[in-house]
Amino acid sequence: MSAGDIEGYSQQGAAQRDTDARSLTIETIEDVEPLDEQFGVEVPRTVPDALYDTLFGQPKLGEVKLGDRIADARVFTYAILDAAKVVSLPEMLEASGLEHRCLFKGAAYDELKDVAPWIVRLEEGNTFTRNLFTRSDAPWHLWDKEAGLYIRSRDKLVDVRAHWRKFTKVQDEAGAWFYLRLYDPRITQAFLHNAPDFADRILSRAFPWDDLTIITCFEGRAKSFGAARKTSKNIPVIRLGSDEKAVLRHLL
Repeated sequence: MSAGDIEGYSQQGAAQRDTDARSLTIETIEDVEPLDEQFGVEVPRTVPDALYDTLFGQPKLGEVKLGDRIADARVFTYAILDAAKVVSLPEMLEASGLEHRCLFKGAAYDELKDVAPWIVRLEEGNTFTRNLFTRSDAPWHLWDKEAGLYIRSRDKLVDVRAHWRKFTKVQDEAGAWFYLRLYDPRITQAFLHNAPDFADRILSRAFPWDDLTIITCFEGRAKSFGAARKTSKNIPVIRLGSDEKAVLRHLL
């Protein structure tokens, strides 16, 4: 399946911006080339040049407003990764030196941690971060694994984890429970394009900052999704309705 199969509308040109009827701000970045092994490079890149600003850019002084106060607050970069796609992911994260947590807890963590979703705060210059964007035959170079998705937020890892945990297991309108792989970039991108109620719920947080951005990257194309308006603090419980089930059927 190509990226165009799940977008819901066409886009032209690289890095173009649009605002759709669901109040999403969408940026598309075409022709994203993975890193190679960078042998002999004195200062190796952490991410492809085309993704640097999207994943590690920071606001200029005065661009951030919290209430009536202007602040210069750092935006953090997180990845939510699928251990079912990456052999020994928990061990890789432990060795990385990066802050990380499993999205599952309790019995689900004990039984499924080796195939569970994990959140990690990425840092520029870190070897594990670089490996996510590197293509080679080495098993620790993960570009071709499509291992997960990326989130930019000023919130701490504990808050972003708490928000994303709401989507690991959800109910449909009849009350049945389902595990939802909303850490698969293809599923997330399809929902953001084609399931407007769920998209609003994903991007809505009762956090201090209204800045969450989701980045998907596969098949040489990246997409950045952000909320085009400040959302209500009264966020309804999400259900898997007809739109969401249609998206999942299309992806099967």
